[in-house]
Amino acid sequence: MPSLGALARRWMPVGLCLVVPWVWWHYKLGAAAARASVNFWNADQFFYTVPAVAYARWMLRQGIVPLWNPYQLCGAPFLAVQLHGMLYPPHLLAAVLPMAAWARAMLVGHFALGMAGAWWCARIFGAARLAALLAGVAYALGGSLAGLGMTSMHPALVSAAWFPWQLGLTRALLRAERAWRWRAAALGATIALSFLGGHPQYVVMAAHLCGLYALLHALVLTWRTGFGVAAGRMLRFALAAAVAIGLAGVQLLPTAELMARSQRQPGALLAAAANDPFGYVTPRGILQSLLYPTFRPGGLPGEAHVGTAALALAVLPFFSGRYRARAAFLWLAATAAWGIALGNRFPLFRWYLCVPGASLFRIPQRYSVVAGLCLSLSGALGASSLARRRTARAVGACLAAAAALPAALWSIAYFAVAWTDYDARGSWALLRHGALFLGWGLLFALPGLRASRRWRHALLLLLAGATAWELYGAADLRWAVPATNPQALRLPVKAMQFLHERQGYSRLFAANSPSADFPRRIPLKVGMLAGLYSISDYENLFDYRYAQILDRFGLPRMPGSAHMGPFVERLGARETLFLRLLGVRFVLARRDVRLPIELPLVYRDAQYEAYEVPDPLPRVYVARAVRAAPSPQAALRAVLGDTEFLLDRGAIVEGPAPLGMQSGGGTAEIVRYRPHSVELRAELDRPSLVVLLDQFDPHWKVAIDGRAAEVVRANYIFRGVWVPAGTHQVRFAYHPLPVYAGAALTAGTLFALLAAGWATVRRSGAASGGGLAAEAAPAAPVPELNALGNQPGDAKE
Repeated sequence: MPSLGALARRWMPVGLCLVVPWVWWHYKLGAAAARASVNFWNADQFFYTVPAVAYARWMLRQGIVPLWNPYQLCGAPFLAVQLHGMLYPPHLLAAVLPMAAWARAMLVGHFALGMAGAWWCARIFGAARLAALLAGVAYALGGSLAGLGMTSMHPALVSAAWFPWQLGLTRALLRAERAWRWRAAALGATIALSFLGGHPQYVVMAAHLCGLYALLHALVLTWRTGFGVAAGRMLRFALAAAVAIGLAGVQLLPTAELMARSQRQPGALLAAAANDPFGYVTPRGILQSLLYPTFRPGGLPGEAHVGTAALALAVLPFFSGRYRARAAFLWLAATAAWGIALGNRFPLFRWYLCVPGASLFRIPQRYSVVAGLCLSLSGALGASSLARRRTARAVGACLAAAAALPAALWSIAYFAVAWTDYDARGSWALLRHGALFLGWGLLFALPGLRASRRWRHALLLLLAGATAWELYGAADLRWAVPATNPQALRLPVKAMQFLHERQGYSRLFAANSPSADFPRRIPLKVGMLAGLYSISDYENLFDYRYAQILDRFGLPRMPGSAHMGPFVERLGARETLFLRLLGVRFVLARRDVRLPIELPLVYRDAQYEAYEVPDPLPRVYVARAVRAAPSPQAALRAVLGDTEFLLDRGAIVEGPAPLGMQSGGGTAEIVRYRPHSVELRAELDRPSLVVLLDQFDPHWKVAIDGRAAEVVRANYIFRGVWVPAGTHQVRFAYHPLPVYAGAALTAGTLFALLAAGWATVRRSGAASGGGLAAEAAPAAPVPELNALGNQPGDAKE
């Protein structure tokens, strides 16, 4: 039975992975509790995450699975857009917890997950148990993850927290001689969870990192043993991919289907990705954030900063034969990540765009998190070599001392210059950085070559603790986050109440000027927050036809982005016609934006104004005349070219119109409107086309008096149905087949994994309780086939 001390050494790192993030964020959030500002850096949390989660919890509390959202973009699929992450199991807590409590639990929980994953990944790469703590602290509390927790939407943090688990499982899967199937299943499960709750770009980034490691492993293995062994190892990833696709199927299939007909098709963002000024960093910015814990705007730490201890030790594995190959891979991956983050400033980015999945996303700077993980792991290997190798320890002292002198001189010079600019806080951070480099060098040299094991353990704990303290000081949370101020977003509460009482089924347009700062912008998801039908949103995945309509009518999407966030400087006659075509009755704007608008003013308070659009199309109407367009392009030209025909209750359909239905007469009204079903009552003098101003989607079905009918495209983006003369009940219902098929795939995969696990447990029990067993023959010696410097017993202290 292990001793108490052995148990403490074994489980202490696990406990620290839970306690350190909680303490770190407890004090960070406490200091920021009274700050309630929203700006460019943290806008995603309040313009996207908070409204999406609020809508999902609103639906879930009513017992409704939020498949469709009628309050955005003239109606749009909600589940398929993926970034809300509501199919990620921990996110379901949002249905029962207050928003702030849920956000705090997700924030602290995923930082603990990231720290534990980096610690475990370092162990898999061969670091000692206590040395691996440095990797956990440096990655979880470093600039990349800390920045995501303070600024980015929650899905980015979820994916980044799963990064080290995926890399560690990739290495474990490739090294395993037996029981590799469960490692493959675990890798697939982490990929699925990362996709269900995370950001797709980070999922692709993890695939690139793990794929690079697997490729290098296969090349080394092929050189040593031949192609057959390497091919067999690589085939293991087929099982991992199958598990990942199966478990994520409920989200993957609808998202892929929507992407195929969206403005974000593969390759559609190549130009934006290469030219977006917010999407890449400069070489100076990388070096600055890497070498010094300088503050970015608003107190954000440098994205590449992992602490002076990890940075000082990251080069030491090159002086150890045990870790040299692994350090080479980690530095290669980090360098490639920085090369991609530089964007079109570096040729590597052009090559990167040819990699599968790269052209789907536009912000290469996000690859900084990959470099942060690799540096953290390399630093842990360096700390582990210090505890073992005389040469590495001596080299570490020399390197740290050599680096301390220029760092200290640069810090003092910067301090002197910055003092005149009243930037003492950043200057002290630089000075502290140089002092820490010098301190690490002295600390490494003082124990001497005959230091006891207890002293080495204490040194490793000191490295991790000092890094946590340093990274705490390098990040200053100066803005609101949902964990402290979920209501920080300024909402036009009184104006929304006014509109809610008068809107009916008509729509709202929230007008924003591109020159207005974030606190003075009306949230583009205001419809979701207030239950108002809106034509605008802050969404990155929606039907391409809708984007075309908005672009052609002069309400562009956000510059350099795929988001549908209309900014307008004016509302003239053409824009007003467009609003009438979409059934918009009210325009909401801030008074200080001062849009030149020529519409009747119906509401005004201290901050907001509401205008009424005259004679918009009703939400449902009977087409007085119908014109047929032979193709989608012809339909678009007809909609753009003859708005007066449409505003006179006309309709344009794609394909031939049935005989006798080119004109219609009668009335139609909404009897019951729910997110996933719409019931109409039509009283028609003759067979007519009934048009519903809700966005067309191939998964909407319609029935007339209970008998199935066909949904037709009307006015290029809306839904219509041919209804015979007389009084009829028309019911639209949303049945997304990709969601149903994906749910069946996920359930089947989960059942198969549980069944396989049960069978494995049964076999293990039978083997262990089967009486006297024959003595096992000694295993044949395994040849040295470990790629990238793997050695037997690396994980042992």
